[in-house]
Parts: sequence; structure tokens; C-alpha cells
Amino acid sequence: MIEYELLNPSGNVTALVTKDVPREKYIEISNEIMNNNPNVEQVGFLKKYSDTIFRLEMAGLEFCGNASRAFACFLAKEKYVSSNKFEISVSGYDSLIECNVEKKGNEFFSTIDLKLKEPINNFIEKKILDGQEVFMVKLPGISHVFLDIKKFKFDKDNCKKEAKEILNKLNLLDLAAVGVIWYEKKQIHPVVYVKDIDSLFYENSCGSGSMAFGIYQSYLKNSDGLFDCNVVQKNKEIVGVNIDLNKKIINSAKICGFTKFTL
Repeated sequence: MIEYELLNPSGNVTALVTKDVPREKYIEISNEIMNNNPNVEQVGFLKKYSDTIFRLEMAGLEFCGNASRAFACFLAKEKYVSSNKFEISVSGYDSLIECNVEKKGNEFFSTIDLKLKEPINNFIEKKILDGQEVFMVKLPGISHVFLDIKKFKFDKDNCKKEAKEILNKLNLLDLAAVGVIWYEKKQIHPVVYVKDIDSLFYENSCGSGSMAFGIYQSYLKNSDGLFDCNVVQKNKEIVGVNIDLNKKIINSAKICGFTKFTL
């Protein structure tokens, strides 16, 4: 019997397996949980990183921003941690992530902070798609390609098929995790592919995509200093993004939002 809890960070429903299981079982367990719960978009696994720090491993070992936020809320709710400020370890990212969790009524509000400490140009890659220049943001553990809806038509009924075709055209299907994100102003429509578990979802909400969108917009606007953006998700919920740049170095990349524990 697999023990898991359903977490709902901004609509990006995540199943968290709360008992340690071998990594070679991740795909099998993930498939079983998702088959039994059609609203679940991803599965993560609770691990111990050290005596005081807990680790989240996604089924495809990718980095997931919303799952990381929700994991921080879970640790606070279940009193795995004694403070509202703490660090976690997550798959796809080599360093520890700083977290801040606040309880607000029946929900939890969390912020995660990646101290990237690299020039913004290191995260940006230009691509040519159908004769037009597009940009890919390369985060640790996942990358995202951004398509302006004014230039690239978005069809919600066929977006998964189109995303797979786009990733194939751009030779990106060998990446561990990669998203195609159509955007209009501050709203994103993310389709995310994870290679090892062969999953492709038009996600209700995407934390890593929101963070990547903030980095992308910072780059386009040639920002230096603080860049704040409330990114509107597919389901109209908000994921807050804060990118802190100093002389084009990304000191900090934060995302924040609510997590519910009832669906």
C-alpha cells in the first residue's frame, strides 16, 4: 500500500509519496497514482537529505517549482520543521533551496528561493522555430521554450501534440524535462514533457515555467535590480515571481503562492 498525500499548489496537483521507496520504483508508483487520480499532474517522493533537511524527488528526477513550494508547505504543516524558514533539497537542483512558509486560514503560502548566482545570459538560449527567433530559458533540472501568442497560434485542444512537434523540431526531446509555454502578456499556457516517465501535460499551473518567464522577461527588458511579476496561470491563479539581478547576475530567483491540502 503506497502512502501519499495530495497537494494543490496553485492548481498544479501533486501527489507526494510520504514513505521512502526505492528510486527504481518511481515510474511504476507514479503511473499507478496518476491512473487512480486523473487530476494529479505529477508525483514526488519524500526523502531524507540529512538529519535536519528533507528532500523532494520527482518521478522523473526533474526540478518542479510548484511541487517544491507545496513540499515546503507539507513539511511545515506536518511539523517536520520547527521554523517557518528552512532549507530543502530537491531533484534537478544541486544546491539547497531556501523556503519561507506562512499559514493563512486553511491554506499555506510559501516562497522558494533559488540562489542561482550566474549571469542571466547563461540561462538564455536563442532558437529558430519556423523561421522565427524564440527563446529558451535553461533552469537547473528543466528548460522552457517561450512562444508569443501574437506570433505562434495557441490551440488549447491540440497544444500537447503541437508542443511535442515543436520539441522535435528544436531537437529538445532528449532533455530530461522541457516545457513549451505559449504566453499572452502575463498569462502562460505551459505544456511540460518529462522524458524518463514519458509524461506530457498541459498544466493548470507551472512554477518552474513562471520562474523561467520572469527570467525571460527580465532579459527582454534588460533589467537590473528587482524584477517582480505576477504570472497568471492556465487556471487564472497567480504565481508570484521575483528576480533579483545585480550587474546582470541573478542573485536570487523566487516564486511564491498558495498551497491547498483539500481538492
